[in-house]
Amino acid sequence: MNNKFRFVAQTTSTNQQLEALMQGESLPHGFCLYTDFQTQGKGQGDHSWASTRGENLLFSLLLKELPVKPAQQFIISQVVSLSICEALQPLCPDVQIKWPNDIYVGSRKLAGILIKHVLQGDTVRYSIIGIGMNVNQTVFDSLLPNPVSLRQLTGVHHDRQMLLQTITATILNSCSTLAAEHYQAIEEAYSARLYHL
Repeated sequence: MNNKFRFVAQTTSTNQQLEALMQGESLPHGFCLYTDFQTQGKGQGDHSWASTRGENLLFSLLLKELPVKPAQQFIISQVVSLSICEALQPLCPDVQIKWPNDIYVGSRKLAGILIKHVLQGDTVRYSIIGIGMNVNQTVFDSLLPNPVSLRQLTGVHHDRQMLLQTITATILNSCSTLAAEHYQAIEEAYSARLYHL
């Protein structure tokens, strides 16, 4: 792992801690904070994100100064969702997106994405992309409606750090070529990946 990756054994949530780090450090585009356990992991709305310690991916990725206007900020969510699907395609060919940005395989939820944008004038100054993905966990809380992990889907144990590097590299590569002239193609690809379209 290079110096753009930082590990903490436990935190409230990686999104919260990354935001706190930014108050005291100048963090680069592509900085990634990851952990083994979150005490206050968050999902969309008021939902929480539950995860067994040390078995899954829990991380936040910092994207800075992308060429996106505030009114079009959802394109970032679309790019991130599509990038995760691309990274997982060799493992799960039928991976899909449940609007707005949950990652599903079949009718079961593999990953969730929580994004915070910070706007400045007519630009998105930075975005914090929080991702929770079920990787090696095989037993879930019975109250969760439809979770699934990569291990359950593929039958093998996965190297979380290799997976983290693959996913972050795919997201950053997609963001490096992001431009307004690509928006229509991105939106079409996103629509084609939507679960129960």
